[in-house]
Amino acid sequence: MSALLRDRRLGRTYTHRFTHEEFGRTPPDAAYEPFHTLNDHGLLDLEAADHTRIRRLVSKAFTPRTVENLAPTVRRLAAGLVGDLVAAGGGDLLSAVAEPLPVAVIAEMLGIPAEDEERGCCGPGRRRSAGCSS
Repeated sequence: MSALLRDRRLGRTYTHRFTHEEFGRTPPDAAYEPFHTLNDHGLLDLEAADHTRIRRLVSKAFTPRTVENLAPTVRRLAAGLVGDLVAAGGGDLLSAVAEPLPVAVIAEMLGIPAEDEERGCCGPGRRRSAGCSS
């Protein structure tokens, strides 16, 4: 098993060479788009050459100093999202905090205004959160 996991010829996923059907898998549920399309092109699932190229591009945004400077922003956004969850009497921690938090942090890093409804934590179907207002 160890040798298989380290064999670079096998890749991280099969979708760069086969469809789900060709690989004997059921295709992802269309109800969850665009998640699958976005997720399938994320850094963690890219093959070696693309992974290295993208990693070089984003690595400067995640130096130790930059990450440390983001701590107050992450705390503010997390506190707002958790506060909303508590005010609502509880709920699904993943959909209320874990999913929107990284999107909101990246949006702040990119300078996307908190008022932008597509920002993630304030996206369609989500209540405007104290964590989303800057």
